[in-house]
Amino acid sequence: MDERFATPVYVVDGSRIIREIACLEDAIDFLEALRAPVNGTVHETALKACYRAAAGLLPVDNARRAFESFAKMSRILEDAPPQPWMIQVKDETDGGAAK
Repeated sequence: MDERFATPVYVVDGSRIIREIACLEDAIDFLEALRAPVNGTVHETALKACYRAAAGLLPVDNARRAFESFAKMSRILEDAPPQPWMIQVKDETDGGAAK
């Protein structure tokens, strides 16, 4: 499951690191990792949209918009892409662990 978004969504995580959410897998991982979602109903809606898109029941763009709405309502959305040194990226060679 690696359905790419047309354009990535940038969010700030709990440790104030800007993360690039570029696909369904990234969005699902981010949403599942939240211990206490700020916005429970919107969080659940975004997560369900991502699951449905991963199963082919919803367009990927709809899941992206749901994730972006969650990020905006939770005040973690970053408007502009950050500088490359500010983004936490997965290293595909070690199983996806962040660098």
